[in-house]
Amino acid sequence: MEEEPQKRRTGYLEANLIAGEEVTFRGSVHWVVLAGPVAIGSLLAIAGLVMIYFGAVSENRDMIWLAVAGLALLALAVAVVLPAILRRQATIFAVTNKRIILKMGLIKRRTEEILLQKVESIAVDQGFLGQVLHYGTVTVRGTGGTFEPFSHVANALELRRQVQEQIAKGH
Repeated sequence: MEEEPQKRRTGYLEANLIAGEEVTFRGSVHWVVLAGPVAIGSLLAIAGLVMIYFGAVSENRDMIWLAVAGLALLALAVAVVLPAILRRQATIFAVTNKRIILKMGLIKRRTEEILLQKVESIAVDQGFLGQVLHYGTVTVRGTGGTFEPFSHVANALELRRQVQEQIAKGH
């Protein structure tokens, strides 16, 4: 009896490619979107740890509430940071030799796709920080409809270049 070939675990992108389609560029949301949540989460976590420490070492047993409040602040820190990380990890931007693909979300998934032959223009907006850190807002306009702008795209200019390159190849 022959062994079944091992099934390779594939992500959303690989599982939804059409015949003859190859991924030429993968993009994601830039890490800068984590800066605010991580800063707030860090402050909450530090405050929580200080409260836990002083609540635990206090000889006055009436101060146990301080440790409990510290645990609550630690939980709140996780609740602030974790969704931002998951949101970043669950967003994919891709350019293939046939289309542009966007997938957002884990629990509630939203996808958008546009065939390269239907792309009228692709615009990248970058502020000063976006230029320095290489991220921006990408807007793809297609015939008969418009992609809405997608902000904080890492390597936004490279994404635009890849789209233009694939269009120039005539795919």
